[in-house]
Amino acid sequence: MGHAPGTFCWSDLAAPDLEGAGAFYRGLFGWESQAAGDPEETQNYTFFLLDGKRVVGYGPPGPGEPPSWRVYFTVESADDAHAKVRDAGGETLLEPMDVMDVGRMAVFRDPGGAVFCVWQARAHDGAQVIREPNSLGWTDCLTRDVDGAKRFYGAVFGWGANDLPGGYSIWALGDADVGGLTGMDQMSPETPPHWQIHFVVEDVDATAARVPELGGQVMMPPTSMELPERGELRFSVFSDPNGAVFGVFAG
Repeated sequence: MGHAPGTFCWSDLAAPDLEGAGAFYRGLFGWESQAAGDPEETQNYTFFLLDGKRVVGYGPPGPGEPPSWRVYFTVESADDAHAKVRDAGGETLLEPMDVMDVGRMAVFRDPGGAVFCVWQARAHDGAQVIREPNSLGWTDCLTRDVDGAKRFYGAVFGWGANDLPGGYSIWALGDADVGGLTGMDQMSPETPPHWQIHFVVEDVDATAARVPELGGQVMMPPTSMELPERGELRFSVFSDPNGAVFGVFAG
C-alpha cells in the first residue's frame, strides 16, 4: 500500500515464546502466521496475515531486549535518519543495516528513553492493511519529557504536535495525523518511556473478555473518552502471555 515518509508503517513483536505468541494473536485477532523466509536466514521471523495481507511481524528478541512491540516509521534514508537522530540528541541502538533485500533499518532511543525504529523500504514496504478492524491503528509516545519529545521528533521527522485538552497531543505531518503523545505523570516511576501500539477492533469489550481466556492480562479495562471533533473513543490495554503490552480501540 505504500507509506509516506515520516509515518507509522510497521510493528513487530519481540517474543521469547514464538509458539505461544502465535497462538495468542491468532486466537485474538483471527490472524494467520506465515514464515518470512528460510528460518535460519530470518531467525524464525514470521508475518501475521489478515485475509492474506501482512499486518505485523514477530520473532525472537535481541540480546537483553524485553518482550515488546517495536514501532517503525518510514524514512527515505535510514542513514539520513541516523544523522538527524544524532544531531537531535538521540541514541543509536542499532546502526543502519540492510535486511536482506527487503529494506534497511535502524533502531534508536529518543532523549526521553523511548525506543523506536525506522524503515527504508525496498521489497517490503510495511503493513499491507492498516486502520481496519484487527490491524494496526495507532501508536503513542509515552514520555516524561513532553516538550523534549516535541523538539526531538520535530527535528527527526518534521512532526508538529496538536495539543488536546487533558494533556494529550496528536502528532501531525502536514494534514495527516501520525500518532499521539502523552506524559507519564500518572504512571509508576518504574514504567520506562516507550512507544505503545494500538490495534483497531470492532468490539473492545469482547476483545477484553477474550484476552484472559487466551493467557493474556487486562492492564486497563475498557474505557471511553470523548475526543474533540472525533467523537467517542473506547479503548483498553493488555499484556500478552510473553508480557508485551499493546492496546486496542474502537470509535
